[in-house]
Amino acid sequence: MSQARFKYHSVCFELTLVLGDLYINGFAKEPILSPTDLETKLDELTQLCEALLSKQQQLSSDNQRLTQERAQLLERNVAVKSKVEGMILRLKSLEQD
Repeated sequence: MSQARFKYHSVCFELTLVLGDLYINGFAKEPILSPTDLETKLDELTQLCEALLSKQQQLSSDNQRLTQERAQLLERNVAVKSKVEGMILRLKSLEQD
């Protein structure tokens, strides 16, 4: 199981425990949510966790791609700079002749 997936399950499990504890131990005089409403809310939270995990993976992938693209552009920049400096040196040598 991947670390991100483990964190997702861990967070959902902790959330379930907290909400379950609130409901079972009755911190409120009446239940905060009915079991059906609680299940619906947990399903919504689970879907949100999955959507956020997917978005995080997409952003991570985009970040990696952009980092590679930046490195390639920096390499090209160095190559072009070297060519331009060579041209300038040749022009200066022609000027001296």
